[in-house]
Amino acid sequence: MNSPTRTPAERGSAAARASAAKGEPHGLAAAPARLKAALGLSLLAAVTAAIALPLGVLRAAPHAGFSSGPLLFVLALLPTAVAVGLVAANRHLTGARVLVGAAVLAPGALLTDLQLVVDATRVARPEIVMPTSLTSLDAGLGAWLLLAAHVLTVAAGLCAVGYAGAAADSAFAEAVDNPDRPRSLTQARRLLGASLGCGVIIAVGSVLPALYSHDALLVAVDIVPSPWLVRVGSVLVAVAAVVALPWAAGTGNPAVHRGVSLGVLTAVAAVSVPPLAAGLVMARVGVAPGPILALVGAALAVGAALIPAKAEDADEAEDEHEAEITLGGNRLHKTAGVLGVLLGVGAVISAVTAVYVASVVGDSPAPAIVGAPTKLGLAAGVLVGVLGLVVATGGRAAQTARPAFVVALGALALPAAATLDDALGATRARDSIQGQSVPGADSWMTVLLQGQSGPAAEQVTLGAAFWLSVLLLVGAAIAAVVAGLAGVAEREELDLSDRPDNQVLWAPAGLAAVAAIGAFALPLVNAPNYRIPDLYSTFTVASAGQLLALIAVVAAVLQAPLARPARGAALLIGAAGVVGVRLLQFPLGSSRVPGASTGPGWWLALLTLALLVVAAAVAGSAEPEKRTR
Repeated sequence: MNSPTRTPAERGSAAARASAAKGEPHGLAAAPARLKAALGLSLLAAVTAAIALPLGVLRAAPHAGFSSGPLLFVLALLPTAVAVGLVAANRHLTGARVLVGAAVLAPGALLTDLQLVVDATRVARPEIVMPTSLTSLDAGLGAWLLLAAHVLTVAAGLCAVGYAGAAADSAFAEAVDNPDRPRSLTQARRLLGASLGCGVIIAVGSVLPALYSHDALLVAVDIVPSPWLVRVGSVLVAVAAVVALPWAAGTGNPAVHRGVSLGVLTAVAAVSVPPLAAGLVMARVGVAPGPILALVGAALAVGAALIPAKAEDADEAEDEHEAEITLGGNRLHKTAGVLGVLLGVGAVISAVTAVYVASVVGDSPAPAIVGAPTKLGLAAGVLVGVLGLVVATGGRAAQTARPAFVVALGALALPAAATLDDALGATRARDSIQGQSVPGADSWMTVLLQGQSGPAAEQVTLGAAFWLSVLLLVGAAIAAVVAGLAGVAEREELDLSDRPDNQVLWAPAGLAAVAAIGAFALPLVNAPNYRIPDLYSTFTVASAGQLLALIAVVAAVLQAPLARPARGAALLIGAAGVVGVRLLQFPLGSSRVPGASTGPGWWLALLTLALLVVAAAVAGSAEPEKRTR
């Protein structure tokens, strides 16, 4: 009779007992040389961070807002403790990847902590200092120790990547290349999508305010009015989470997936738990949703990573592979298309609903001010909705339209980010009216909410357009991933081995990429006494939407010469659609700006559109690809 199948934990314990019985090293002793060095560096980083607060992060500074020392010590030691525990339990690969996951978020945290050295009065860090005056604070030895701890964390992660110094024929290398129970292709793809969603949740949490402050000396703001070091650091943390978690899930190796997810959780906890604790225990500090979202996203990522691997034999793998090409790919196309239709409808609805409602608290008869939405959602919604409808039909038409659909999703960032910018501007203007010092408060919005006469608006309620915009950004990311997976399944049907690049296409595509940078970076509108979002001097939330749309366009343009002819043309058509939405931003939104006229960004967008049309025609005229089945 066959013995029952054992779990990976049981097999690992059995292997450890067998090694011990033979006198062979196991646990920490059996770890590869570089992994041991990585654990040492991680421990040194933990100790360095733990002693930073007692040694003084800032010179002659007031005390922290609460007794944060024990909490910071535990958070500093957490990634090392988790990694050492896993390695001691003979989970060497998982322990190594914990250090990698923690290191991925360290550069962003380093930039955020560097602001303590530059100007500590512009950041809200009550776990380190609770300001009592506007006097500038000089960095102490502890601040430099915090920065050194982040550098050591990155070094530990670099030592733990790959084989971590293990021989190519070692058990560690075998665990990297040929995991004991790899995930099936279907399970790996599903977990990749789930991990991407978790990464997006972490990213959203990392750019929202870490806490709410009722103390004028403790400045707590979101990412936009923050100092540039904090802004860039927060974006790096967000990008790292969105990239690292799906990558780990996509490897199909449960040990890698679990280790990276645990490492990301420890790093997110180090950033999110202190402000959350401050909001819970301090009287003048409130809990903000940012840290909660980040922790929830990281915890969900770990939960997804802990799902047991679903094994398959060779015959099942081959059958599944063939089925996914014919059925799975078509199903993914339809799923992405349905998501696109829903996103298109949502964008149209967001263009006709209120962004915010500002009213006067009390018995005043003053009418409420309703924030009008940007009409750009109509154009973006129609573009994405129509392409989504084509993709949802399945078949050859869906495969042809899919690249254009993926690129067109970037157009949703333009109205969504503009709506978020208006809503956040209204809330900051409200606080400015109420006498609070709010960096980034829009003067024109403040005048609007104050009105021509009568009392100022004291209550701003976010409208449906705001929440729809948040859903549009998240939904667009999910739809892009699903459509990308559909493309992976489709490419299995093609013989691409002898297909050359389209050299002729590089000229118009390159010119279009350069023109697109100016189209999205420069102001679209010229207007006196009005802040026009751009990518260099007036960077706002709306600017972030322009940046996302620009990335989508440039990525499509640079990929088109390398793609199959029909797909390259579709990529360029999708990019043209995004640029077209950018062009429509002037006629659809200029009525909101007194004295508006077309700016340099609009004319460059028109040039970009013409170049993209030419490039699409060149791409479509190339020889089509051959099919293998």
